[in-house]
Amino acid sequence: MRALQRYGALNLALKWPNDLLAHGQKLGGILIDIQGDLAGPLTVVVGLGLNAVVPEFTKSLVAADGGRVPVGLIELGVAEPRNQIAADMIATLIAVLREYADTGFAPDKEYWLKHDYLRDMSVTVDGAQAISGVALGVDSQGFLRIRTSEGEQLVSSGDVSLRVPSGEATASNGKAI
Repeated sequence: MRALQRYGALNLALKWPNDLLAHGQKLGGILIDIQGDLAGPLTVVVGLGLNAVVPEFTKSLVAADGGRVPVGLIELGVAEPRNQIAADMIATLIAVLREYADTGFAPDKEYWLKHDYLRDMSVTVDGAQAISGVALGVDSQGFLRIRTSEGEQLVSSGDVSLRVPSGEATASNGKAI
């Protein structure tokens, strides 16, 4: 997101845990696979995906399936060469990962909260167990905070879907009002 903002991409948001949105549409995402012992040596593979151009046919298929319609960099007015963007994103990612190794997530918490798409939205997180409630942002470790009927719960991983409680209206951006 930091790299794309330098190219003039506006209205970007982060959807916990790993999606990048533009105008509420999926622009890309990141996946991290960790293997090894958390107390010992680890191998980490980071995958980054970013839409450059999304054909109308693809958008139609995703919409028909009920998914979040994707958007591409071209639609956002980002016209720099893809190799240049990729190199800048990789360099930015390496810098962030190096910083993370030294300081953890805490220094990035405020940046995340400023760009948090889910904050104050009704969500359901599917993971080890399903948790439904209102997203409250992230804590200093990057865990998703959710207000539930049982109180606040922290979620370390899972798939988040937006939900609208019965009788609750939504704004045009999908956020509950």
